[in-house]
Amino acid sequence: MVYCEISELQKIVSILPGYPLRRHVPENPRGEYGIVQLRDVDPGHEIDWEQLARMDATAKRAPDFLRSGDVIFSGRGTRVYAVEVESCPENVVVAPQFFVLRGDGSNDLAAYLAWYINATVAQQYFSVYAGGTTIRNVTRSVLSKLPVAMPGDNDMTGFVRLIGLLQRERKLNERLFSARQQLLESLVGQTGG
Repeated sequence: MVYCEISELQKIVSILPGYPLRRHVPENPRGEYGIVQLRDVDPGHEIDWEQLARMDATAKRAPDFLRSGDVIFSGRGTRVYAVEVESCPENVVVAPQFFVLRGDGSNDLAAYLAWYINATVAQQYFSVYAGGTTIRNVTRSVLSKLPVAMPGDNDMTGFVRLIGLLQRERKLNERLFSARQQLLESLVGQTGG
């Protein structure tokens, strides 16, 4: 059995808002910043860095650029999820639909928090406390009070290894499913005649 201490998320990380925009992203192919939008995150919770829109500064405040070890959180829409930022290009911000969770810069902490927020216990918390019925809206206040079971430093490394194995297994299963689907489709396509 692993001992975990329960802490509110706001005691573990800083919660930063996304980059403020008035309406839509003012795209400029030669812009100063890359911006992560909802369309840039795939269902496997990975960011497509190659497809980021570029833009120029629009806000008066200095941007909080993404860093390795951050977690981005999307709390609006039908899916509430978190994504670990393992590495990213320079000068990248996130759209207002996201919050950035910034801890000590540790990739272990980021991997654990992204997994935990996507796990059943956190999703149940959001179901109870988030606004909206069909389309959820997790406010900063609700997010900051999320109770997080934090394992000790020695156990954290083990958890992160298991999380990595679980993610690898999921990707392999997706590839296996796709290969079987293609096989079945090719068999159906081979009609006698």
